[in-house]
Amino acid sequence: PGAASRLALVVLWDIVRANVVVARLVLGPIARLRPAVVGVRLDTQHPQAVALLANIVTMTPGTVTAEIDDARTRMLVHVLHAADPARVVADIKSRYERPLKEIFGC
Repeated sequence: PGAASRLALVVLWDIVRANVVVARLVLGPIARLRPAVVGVRLDTQHPQAVALLANIVTMTPGTVTAEIDDARTRMLVHVLHAADPARVVADIKSRYERPLKEIFGC
């Protein structure tokens, strides 16, 4: 329950923060945007964990899960603005995937 509560708070905070960031981006100069599609190698293939991860990414403004491969080893994420694509991947893995692995015991 502790890990699930912490993850819920992180996701809620990230949704609020991302709304502000996306609003600033879309109201600013379009030339500033750095859209990208990033590949996230998954450390878990647990079906519910991967599904929940994809949903969390999609719920967060500015990102959408574009594809999960059949083996559930890789997820493609479209990012509205990715100044540092490697940082986007690292954030997804540390903020969402790691707690999901703890929650699902995988």
